[in-house]
Amino acid sequence: MSFLIIPFLTGEDDLRRCLASIDADVTPLIIDNSDTGVPDELPGWVLPMPHNLGVAASWNLGIKSDPSAPYWLFANHDT
Repeated sequence: MSFLIIPFLTGEDDLRRCLASIDADVTPLIIDNSDTGVPDELPGWVLPMPHNLGVAASWNLGIKSDPSAPYWLFANHDT
């Protein structure tokens, strides 16, 4: 399984548009750095964080979640 790692802080509408634009065979992995949470109906996996890790640490956490993945893609929620 390959992942699209997306750190999320704010901008739920941007996150929805980002996820809707995915046309590759990847599983979205959302690193939830927000205080409000990510809506349940969004596709992919969500890892809620107790505080904002920042972008680089969030991407690293995504890699550590499956270090044997054939590849990882990186984005921000507003990409």
